[in-house]
Amino acid sequence: MHKTGNPMQAFTQWWQTQLDMDRLRNDVRTDGFQQTWNARGPQKDADNNLLFYDEQPNFFDNPFWVRENFLQEDTRNRFFGNGQVVVDLAEGLSLSGRAGTDFYQFSTREGIPIQSVETSYYGEEERRFQETNMEAKLSYNKDFDRISLNVVAGGNRMRQFIRRTSAETNGGLALDGFYNISNSLASPIVSTNEQEWGINSVFGLASIGFDNWLYMDVTARNDWSSTLPEGSNSYFYPSVSLSAVISDLPVFGGAIGPISFAKVRASYAQVGLDADPYRLTDVFSPQVPNYMGNPRYAVPNGQNNPNLGPELTSEYEFGLDLRMFNGRFGIDIAYYDRTTEDQIFSVPASAATGYTSKILNAGEMRNYGVEFQVNVVPIETEDFQWNITLNALRQNNEVVSLADGVESIARGGTWAADLRIAEGLPYMAIFGQDYVFNENGERLVDEDGFYQFTSERVFLGSAIADWTGGLQTGFRYFSAVV
Repeated sequence: MHKTGNPMQAFTQWWQTQLDMDRLRNDVRTDGFQQTWNARGPQKDADNNLLFYDEQPNFFDNPFWVRENFLQEDTRNRFFGNGQVVVDLAEGLSLSGRAGTDFYQFSTREGIPIQSVETSYYGEEERRFQETNMEAKLSYNKDFDRISLNVVAGGNRMRQFIRRTSAETNGGLALDGFYNISNSLASPIVSTNEQEWGINSVFGLASIGFDNWLYMDVTARNDWSSTLPEGSNSYFYPSVSLSAVISDLPVFGGAIGPISFAKVRASYAQVGLDADPYRLTDVFSPQVPNYMGNPRYAVPNGQNNPNLGPELTSEYEFGLDLRMFNGRFGIDIAYYDRTTEDQIFSVPASAATGYTSKILNAGEMRNYGVEFQVNVVPIETEDFQWNITLNALRQNNEVVSLADGVESIARGGTWAADLRIAEGLPYMAIFGQDYVFNENGERLVDEDGFYQFTSERVFLGSAIADWTGGLQTGFRYFSAVV
């Protein structure tokens, strides 16, 4: 999306607060040009003599004119589905196989007319995506005297293919309103990108229940990824969880006073994550446009890493689920602590190495906090029910460590502030100029009465909210059908 194609950006940057939008609805003047509120104004010569008054827009196009004259089209075709075969080998023992695919084609066309503030433009893009999974599982399910057992072992093969083809004009359009690549003033810019990615996996699951109140689940999975170095592209991650429905203990008879359901749980899990495709080997990158008809290639500014390893996230959680007054009130609360090691980042590098950045397993990050959900049924009759659900998450976040020699990793910014990943600070730390304070916490002013600011950007806070949550309510009416 080009800047003038997004009116919301103009609301906060280029529009006066007193601007009457209704006056812009008549978006075309009698001379055929767009109606604007930010004209370029008087144009003068070197001797400051007025030449003419330019009524063309200076900073931003009329949004009504944009809607009528910009070209923005997109088309998506999608197909997905799967098939499964299950064979019963013996009592409680079955073998299943499943294959599925998800395919879509997404095409876009964008065009900017010659009268726009921006350079006139036309571009086409087509994206193709397909992911195919094939899976086989051997399952055993059996109930003994007081024990239930469910065991699964299997394997999965995932293949993903992405292709992106784009063509766009260069230098603007020759004829206004003719949106075609052949209408480019200079040689068009055409590019094609393909990406393939595959993971082979084996996995296992064992679920054990005792007396219908105590349950344990154990899982294990091993992946081999095509995006990691050959010979060291295997990573293993297990999990274990234990839960107990206290209210189902025989001694309580299904309830503990007003508590109709009480469950405690604890779990520990690991999850492995591979790298994006093509992060191992440095290759030349194509440059556009061609030079005198010959293709150009250059060494990229970012250095890949042939020794890249997987990320690994470890988490443990403790939770409590209570429901009271026959389900009229319930609360589910959990504490979690999650640590991610060997995170894959693009980190800054000295230009003396020939690169300005490099891909590394560069970080360790910790997230921990409390999340809870409260469900209340204030009114419940034979034919009416009112439900209220409140959920909230309190998250604490810290970048525990980065790679040796790396103080921080830039993640973008503006003239006013920037985002960084910095050791010892929360993820997505915001840096900018702050007020200067005295020892009493009061803001200082200069001799002209203006507030003083720090000479350098300092840590101001995190872009990630400390608290998130939501409130939902609903009404249900039950009507008997005669």
